[in-house]
Amino acid sequence: MVHAAPERYPDINIRPMTSDDIAAAAALIGETPFWRERFGINTLRAEALLVGAIERNEGLIVGEADGGIIGFSWFLTRGGFGRSGYLRALGVRSDRRNEHAGSALLQATESAVGDDLFVLVPEFNTGARRFYERHSYRMVGRLPGYLLPDSVELLFWRRKLGAF
Repeated sequence: MVHAAPERYPDINIRPMTSDDIAAAAALIGETPFWRERFGINTLRAEALLVGAIERNEGLIVGEADGGIIGFSWFLTRGGFGRSGYLRALGVRSDRRNEHAGSALLQATESAVGDDLFVLVPEFNTGARRFYERHSYRMVGRLPGYLLPDSVELLFWRRKLGAF
């Protein structure tokens, strides 16, 4: 699990999520149009999902700054094909985007997971696609109708060791 904040982002404290953080993280999910409108995940549903993740001991970290939670990462250390990490969700408060919070959380997630990490990104989400590409992720597959019947998910992968 994560023990320290990434060195490149000293203004953001990264730590494991606790049950005390669930309400703040769930509110972040509930206020995000992408999750609320596209996937129907409101704050109440997000709370239930995060409680379940904590109970299953899944990877959950939060980023704090200025005395509050500004983002979170939810990941599985062996969720990608049973051998690689899988990033289930990465969220940053809308008023803190473009301040490197997402990069700090992603770096901490990569440190916790190990050599390689997969993430699914909806094809229409060009901002997320650019974010992962800037962090050396490569699109390695397309999954039509995987999460929603009318959506195409793009599979991105970053491998720290070795080349593609």
